[in-house]
Amino acid sequence: MLKRWIGLMLCVCFMVCMTACGPKEEPRNPELDAIKERGTLRIGVTQAPPYSVKGEDGTYTGFDIELAAKVCQKLGVQPEFVEVAWSDRVFALKQGRVDCLWSGLTAVSQLKETVEFSQTYLVSQPVLVVLRENKGNQNVAGKSVAAEVDSASQSAVRAHLKESKILPMENQVAALKALTDGKAAGAVIDRHAALQTVAQREDLMILENVQLGTHEMVVAMRRNSDLVPAVNQALGELEKDGVMKSLAESYDMSDSLVVG
Repeated sequence: MLKRWIGLMLCVCFMVCMTACGPKEEPRNPELDAIKERGTLRIGVTQAPPYSVKGEDGTYTGFDIELAAKVCQKLGVQPEFVEVAWSDRVFALKQGRVDCLWSGLTAVSQLKETVEFSQTYLVSQPVLVVLRENKGNQNVAGKSVAAEVDSASQSAVRAHLKESKILPMENQVAALKALTDGKAAGAVIDRHAALQTVAQREDLMILENVQLGTHEMVVAMRRNSDLVPAVNQALGELEKDGVMKSLAESYDMSDSLVVG
């Protein structure tokens, strides 16, 4: 009995020691209070239908725009959507012009050392879009394929269409234009963007037999900011409340929603 008691005490002491000596989490940079004092969350956005769509009046709509607005409600602030160039988005975040990046953003590995991502809220896939008139000639090997620069789509071309030449474009809209203008044999864009586009245009089609992997949709913030856990908590609450599900259903994205 005494030996068992001594063994138990040694085990407890070991666990306490490991907890005390283990790596301590670095304190997060206090940004949330300043955001709440200002009353607005400055959200960097780009054209990325159906996640963010710029109207003729200059205002943005879309799945991510609505989701961002609902997160802002949870944080007690108003959303301020700031248009940024895709190629300039990370610099705009680091420079402090925006507090986060949120419009069709994917957790690409090359950004992980520069920004901090939120939890994943959607999982989608890059797909290859071609002209319907070229249905009989689907081989893009040795040909140019347009993709948004520094994106999951560009990474997908590198990984799965290795014999194709990458034509980097400013955004997905520009990638599709390169295809229709004859500058590229195909365009790799997000599946939901492609489905929306193909439904509106009879001259385009998705090559369903070409598998290009998956990508995770996230919000990007400055590294070690206390805004990150606040946004994650808000996203978790919106999921628990069923708001995220309803929003995804309204955009026909239920099958891409990340639960739990």
